[in-house]
Amino acid sequence: SFLNTSTQLSFVFRGQAIYRGALQQLLGKGLNDSSTVTLVGSSAGGVGVVNHANWTLQLLQDSGANLSVIADSSWFINFQDNVYKLFVGLSSNDNTQSGGVFSIITATDTSSVTCKDITRGTPCCFSAFCMLSTPEYYPSKDVSTFMLFGLYDVYLLAESLIGLNISEVGQKNGGAGLAVKFIQTVSEYGGAMNDSLSVSSHSVARLSYYVTQCFQHIYLVTSTLWG
Repeated sequence: SFLNTSTQLSFVFRGQAIYRGALQQLLGKGLNDSSTVTLVGSSAGGVGVVNHANWTLQLLQDSGANLSVIADSSWFINFQDNVYKLFVGLSSNDNTQSGGVFSIITATDTSSVTCKDITRGTPCCFSAFCMLSTPEYYPSKDVSTFMLFGLYDVYLLAESLIGLNISEVGQKNGGAGLAVKFIQTVSEYGGAMNDSLSVSSHSVARLSYYVTQCFQHIYLVTSTLWG
């Protein structure tokens, strides 16, 4: 819990400060002699990698090192308001509530410009498409970027599947009606993924991607696919 009280223990984790401090220390221990530096992250870690690319490139500019980025399962799309529900804690149509990761960021870090940018419908800092296609936030013409993700990322898709209600498809259809709704939702999600990718692949420089048709979230760290 993040508690603002002296009567209870509280814990604050500042990943940005840790990352930047570690990189600055590494500069004096051989990092500045590298020809290539590659940032790799999975899921939220991939979001962090994308958000730190611009800062890291500026840090390396005197060393002459090339920067590349690999982001695994970090292509979040706001399908049926899933990004809002998971990260923001409210529906995009409901501004009366608060909560979630987004509210913590905006309340505690006034420098989080990318998260406060919601011109594309969701916080830009959570959207690879928004970050990569915005030169002010991401140096896509200077950074080779590889995105790895599933056409059916279960982390976000699960929110929609869990929300399916048999009453929506009619009691008379029973399980068959629910199965049809399940397949329809999966199909719509895959279509939304394809749409987001087709737009960005034509507008972002030096972007490569590999998209599987797996129901999977995270590939580069321990997963059931390793077998």
